[in-house]
Amino acid sequence: MCARSRKVGLGRIGRWLVPAVGAAMVVSMAAGARPAAGADNPAQGLPIRQTNYFYAYVGDGETLSATFAKIRNTAEAPDAPIAVRVEGPAGAGAKQCDIDAAAPVNTSCTYSDLTSTEAGIWRISFIAGPQRTTLDWYTWDITVFQGAVAIPGRVWADYYLAVQPSVLTGSPIDVSLWYQQRFGYTYRGDFQNLQGIDSLFNANASGNRLADTCLPIYRSVDIPVPLTLKGGSGGCGSYKIFFAPPSPTLPATAKRPSFPSTPLRISVTFSCSAVTKLGRMTRSF
Repeated sequence: MCARSRKVGLGRIGRWLVPAVGAAMVVSMAAGARPAAGADNPAQGLPIRQTNYFYAYVGDGETLSATFAKIRNTAEAPDAPIAVRVEGPAGAGAKQCDIDAAAPVNTSCTYSDLTSTEAGIWRISFIAGPQRTTLDWYTWDITVFQGAVAIPGRVWADYYLAVQPSVLTGSPIDVSLWYQQRFGYTYRGDFQNLQGIDSLFNANASGNRLADTCLPIYRSVDIPVPLTLKGGSGGCGSYKIFFAPPSPTLPATAKRPSFPSTPLRISVTFSCSAVTKLGRMTRSF
């Protein structure tokens, strides 16, 4: 890697490079299983190795399944164990599965057929050791089902910290993510010929800003520094990042673990003279 400093741009929807350290209910931890094709999977070619938090809206009587599987095992430091934690609305029924740092490739944590007894948001946490990072790589699959039918567009994150295996072969990839702000506007971000090594995906309404405020600074910042850009539950207009187009079955608001209710899907009204139309605004970048 060159020693040249990097800049975080003013774009409010974007991807930032993170310096690389190195190139009935069934709950199980097993070897030999990878996530099956589901409704919401990692962004194309971008598994994880750092702490990430995912959220899934699950209706009353619907079920949730989640699998995290190791696809790279290394003894290089930080060779940290990971934990996968799942909790229902208001933190109910928390469960945790652990994978040791020395576990072989294909070791996985799987939660199957978790039935929601109330409509609300489930939190699925991927905790990567005490330093929030490991050099082992994991792919994931989180799917909401209504009966036997998978419902895409029910899973999102406030930010996404990802690793790109294809950089080892010098092969760029194309990635699409969907960003939704609190008033219902949805944008698709297409990242073409991405060579990210480690990437942080995050978007908000103010861009780079003064620490502990929502005041934009209207300039780029050098990396590495403590980023003033913060993810969170709607703080400073943070956008939700979906891994598929947001589902039309999302409600306007829903109960979220450890947080007040959060907006999910709000109809956007456009006015023209005396005519009012409901619709979705799209914008290409």
